[in-house]
Amino acid sequence: PDFFPARADFYKKIRGRKPLYESSVILEKLLLYTDKIAKANIFYYVSGELFTALYGSSERVIRMIADNLDESCIFKLAWDFMTADTISEDKIVKCQEIILKEIEKYCIAI
Repeated sequence: PDFFPARADFYKKIRGRKPLYESSVILEKLLLYTDKIAKANIFYYVSGELFTALYGSSERVIRMIADNLDESCIFKLAWDFMTADTISEDKIVKCQEIILKEIEKYCIAI
């Protein structure tokens, strides 16, 4: 592509972002686990659902997760946000539930 979005570019693009749907605010609960999440690379285990889950999330959640990803993951995430088709609310909510469950399982274990 002509544009390789860096972290700063991505953060400008999501500034002020609100959850897409009222029911897709499940990942706000992840903010309770920020410190534990920062110490682990658990997003690689749930990467299949991560983009769809974040697509419906607020800026606070996206930033919290993106802060813990390396630049190549940020590029992919930002590119997916730029190019993705609209995702259904049901799929967003399902993926958010999967991500939250995995993170809760991990965070309770440590």
